[in-house]
Amino acid sequence: TTARRFRQALHAYRTEIQEGYRGGDSAREIEEITLDTADQISRLGRDAARHVSRKIQANNQEMLELSVISRRMLAFVLFLALVTTIIVAIVMARALGNPIEEWVDGPRRLAEGDLSFRVPEESNDEIGQLAQAFNSMADKLKKSTQRIISAKAYTDNIIKSMSNILVVVNPD
Repeated sequence: TTARRFRQALHAYRTEIQEGYRGGDSAREIEEITLDTADQISRLGRDAARHVSRKIQANNQEMLELSVISRRMLAFVLFLALVTTIIVAIVMARALGNPIEEWVDGPRRLAEGDLSFRVPEESNDEIGQLAQAFNSMADKLKKSTQRIISAKAYTDNIIKSMSNILVVVNPD
């Protein structure tokens, strides 16, 4: 309706100009329509700016909320990873610590003369292979010690049963 009114006023203005008449109502009507339209456009622009501003604010608020949620989730995941790492470290320390304690105790007991001590062979990994090697060494040490004791007993029997004097000479 405003466009039709504007066209009519513009037509009247042309007519007035062609007839040489200045200062008619058509020029004021064009000015009034133009100002009203400019005001409407200005109001529409302000309304659009407010609408866009509200949308931007809503989007910013939503992004801020998502950012807070993301930070909380990240903190939770980091906390969970830290707790998991600590638990895994404790389990690994116990899994490796117990066999190592037995390994520290094993050589000491062998050195003290407990040749029957054996390390438990609980796994087939490197620690299990080490346990097998230790136990094999302990078996060989026990057999070796038994042979030495047996040889000493044999030599002691020979020396005890001799009635003559025994002289040992060094070849040097």
